[in-house]
Parts: sequence; C-alpha cells; structure tokens
Amino acid sequence: MPILPKLIGLYEDSGFTVSTGLMPSFVGGLDEAPFTWLIKDGKKYTNGLGIAMQEVYFLECLSEALTPRNIFIIGNSFGWSTFALALANPQAKVVAIDSGYDVQSIEGLDLTSGIAHKAGLNVEAVKGASPDDIPRIVADSMDGTVDFAFIDGLHTNEQIVIDFKVLRQHTSENCVFLFHDIISCEMEQGFAEIRSLWDGEDRLLLGTSSGMGILFPKNIDERLRQTIDAFTGSEEAIAAMNHELWKRKNKRKIKFQRSLDKRKSALKKLFGKGG
Repeated sequence: MPILPKLIGLYEDSGFTVSTGLMPSFVGGLDEAPFTWLIKDGKKYTNGLGIAMQEVYFLECLSEALTPRNIFIIGNSFGWSTFALALANPQAKVVAIDSGYDVQSIEGLDLTSGIAHKAGLNVEAVKGASPDDIPRIVADSMDGTVDFAFIDGLHTNEQIVIDFKVLRQHTSENCVFLFHDIISCEMEQGFAEIRSLWDGEDRLLLGTSSGMGILFPKNIDERLRQTIDAFTGSEEAIAAMNHELWKRKNKRKIKFQRSLDKRKSALKKLFGKGG
C-alpha cells in the first residue's frame, strides 16, 4: 500500500497543510513547487523543504528491494524524509540527526519525536552534528551497523564528503548511500570526490526532483538495480531529449534551412539538374 497518504496524515494531524509534487509550470514557474511544503496560516512554516513526491516514491521502490535493518539520516529538519523512510521500512530502526543550527530545526526534532511516539514508529530524532557526534549516536541508538544512509544536511561540496567519510566507518559492506540535492544545489564536485572513494557503483538520479546521487554495492538485487536504472534515465533517452531541445531552441534556423533547401531544389529542377 502506498505510504504517501499516511505520511501526509502524520502532519495534517499535527495542524499542517501539506503540499508536495506540484508542477512548476502550473504554479508560475516556481522551481521549488515539486518539493514538500508544510504550511500554516497560509505561509511556508519551515525554512527548508522536504523531499518531493517523486522522491518519496523512489524511496518506496528502493525500500521494497533493499529492506534495511538500520537507517541513519543526516538532516532531519521537520522529519518528512525520516517518516517516509520509516513508513517504507517498518522493519528498520530509523535514527535522524539535526545540528539544530537551522531556523526551527529544534522544534522539528521535537515534532518528529512527538509524531513518532504517537504513531508508534521506530524513529529516534537526535540533536547532533556531523562529523563529531555521529560515532556516539550510532553507538547509543543503533544495534549494529548502518544499512542505509540518507545524507541531506549542510548542502556544500565539502560537507557531503565529510558526512560520507564519517558514516562509512559505521556502515555494513552492503550499505546504500543516498544524497539529496546533488544537482539542484550544485554539489557534483563533492559527489565526484565521494565516487572516487567508493568501490561499488554510483548514479546521478535524473528522475528525482533534486537530482539525488546514490552509491550502492556491485552485487545488488536485480529489483534494486531496475529501480535505480529507472530513476537514472538511459543515455539514449537523454540524447533524444537533448536533440528535441536543440530543435526547439533552433526552430527559426531549422525553418529557414528547410525553406532554403526547397529553393535549391526548385532551382535545380528549373535548370534541369533535379530529379
């Protein structure tokens, strides 16, 4: 059963209106429209935005094939992605940390803990910063190594490398790492450095709203690979789309060339050189 209705319900029960997955072209071209907004009194309540509806679906598909036992999240904010992962992985212990430096993030930790308790979810939201607090929190809150890591903290090239390096010391051999906002926040350089430190496979997920990055072991389940490939986009499809984009940008040039070709053909016929 899809988790989205229950996920939205967790926040509606706490007095929020939730908007997620809107198309930018339908709301004035707002790039942030697909992401998740928690709204109160007609205004955006949080400083940041949650993962988009399409990304929630990706987590759901991923979790069906992965079934991790221990999930660690850097960057809780108001818990949207934390609860998405908890609902998609009822068998897992989910631990999410937040430094508390962002506007209202301490309130977000409290809200996450309250919702988790009320809904009976195996979620722990902890105040802590990467990298210093991660070893302690993993040791205190988890029984074993991390099987799935979601990194959505400070969005800089330098920080995601730091997050990866410290978490890698506490993960299983088959751990999957997922990074939010790689493309949308221009963190390709940091992700490239992480890729150079990883001995498995990696992808940039063009089928996610933020352009997520993922690291996964080579010996993954075929269903998991199919999900990752579906959200990556094939080279052939991307080439076809780029060609279509070029055609649209060069519409006048193409039209002029066609007109010129017709005139050349007419002249050849006129002077007996045509077919």
